[in-house]
Amino acid sequence: MVAYQWPQQIRVGTRPSRAETEWSSWADQHQARFISLFPLFVNDTPANELIAEYYWENDAHWNEVGHAKVAKELLNQLVLPSAKK
Repeated sequence: MVAYQWPQQIRVGTRPSRAETEWSSWADQHQARFISLFPLFVNDTPANELIAEYYWENDAHWNEVGHAKVAKELLNQLVLPSAKK
């Protein structure tokens, strides 16, 4: 289970978000792994900078740079830890 944010949620900047809280609870109840991508995009960096760098202009989807950032994070959390065993 992965929770990710929309640009509107980055602008609001609330953590934990409702999505994080509800999906984390669901994952706990169903013994599912939970990953939040919110820390990648909801942090001390100004929202407008993050949105401009990682999202298509006037769109709620990641651009190539945003996808690369998310892919790296998922690899770090899912693939690389098991490779260290």
